[in-house]
Order: sequence, then structure tokens, then C-alpha cells
Amino acid sequence: MDSTAIITIGTALVGAGAALGGTLLGHLLQQRASRAQQQDQNAQARRAEILAAVTALVSALDDHRRAQIIRARALALNPRDPEQVDRDHSPAVHETRSALTTPRLTLRMICPALTPAAEAAVAATFALRGAPTLTEIGHLRVRAKAAGDVLVEDARAQLEIAS
Repeated sequence: MDSTAIITIGTALVGAGAALGGTLLGHLLQQRASRAQQQDQNAQARRAEILAAVTALVSALDDHRRAQIIRARALALNPRDPEQVDRDHSPAVHETRSALTTPRLTLRMICPALTPAAEAAVAATFALRGAPTLTEIGHLRVRAKAAGDVLVEDARAQLEIAS
């Protein structure tokens, strides 16, 4: 074999190796881009899931707080017949309290970092039940709303972290 043939074969081998290397590199870059896109989609889905759970819990807390305040006001206006007040208002209180379960548990499972704030907001809302006066109800209402606001702020911070 002469030197021209060796150079031609060498050039062909280098060219084939470069083409193979380029194809391999292109494939690896495409995989990396695909993986990054999937991670971004997963993060977006997680943020949406957290947002939906927090929104559902805060809404349920608002409904339960409102039902308890309506019941307390009715009791204050009709202190001689607490049984009638219970018959009229307890179903709504029980229904709104039950409505807290799903978003509360969902949030605990998908974002454990928000559990302390969520549980504090739930406890502050439940505390309205035992208030002896409308004045105390007013104070507890403010505390419950503030605890809900802390939950929303903590969720906002978690959503920023998840971005």
C-alpha cells in the first residue's frame, strides 16, 4: 500500500469518527435538553399542586370561620335557646369543618414544609368554637385570619423556592 492510500484511509477513518462523535454529542445534548424540560414541567406541576392545595385550604378555613361566627352571633342573639341555635347552625359548622380535611391532608402530603403554618391556621380557626363572647370571637377571628395570612406567605416563599 502506498502512502496516498494510507492517507486516504486515515482521512476516511477520522471523518467517520468525527461524524460518529458528532452524532453522539448531539444525542447527549438532546437528552440533556429533554431532561431539563421535563424537570421544568415537573416543577411547574408541583407549584400548581401546592397553589391549589393552599388555595383550597384557605378557602375552607374562611368558610369554617364564617360558619362559626354566624353560629356565635346567633347564640348571642338567642342565649335562651342554645339547642335551637345548634339545630339551625351546627350542620353548617360541621360541614365546613369536614371540608377542611381534604386540602389539609393534601397540603401535608405534597408540601410538608407548610404543615406547621397550615396546622396553626387550622388550630386558630378551630379556637373560635369555644369563645364565650362576641368580643372574644372578634379577637380570635383576627388571630385566625392572621394565621391564614402566615400560611399564604409561607406558601409564597415555598413557591419561589420551587421555581
